Amino acid sequence: MNSPNSVIYAPRFPTPIPEDYTGKLVSSVDELHRAVFTGLFHNHLAVVIERVNALTKLSKSVMWGKCC
Repeated sequence: MNSPNSVIYAPRFPTPIPEDYTGKLVSSVDELHRAVFTGLFHNHLAVVIERVNALTKLSKSVMWGKCC
């Protein structure tokens, strides 16, 4: 599990974090959520939602509510 793309929130990680861990360590649940959101959604769905909103004026909150 030593991937540079992984994210660990240490208080919820059940084992000691390896010294050679190359991923990102976060210090709060909010930081963890931001990191996961960015990795999973920001670079994919956010672009589509922005473009659909610009073309149709369909509410972003409606689109996010339907996809997530």
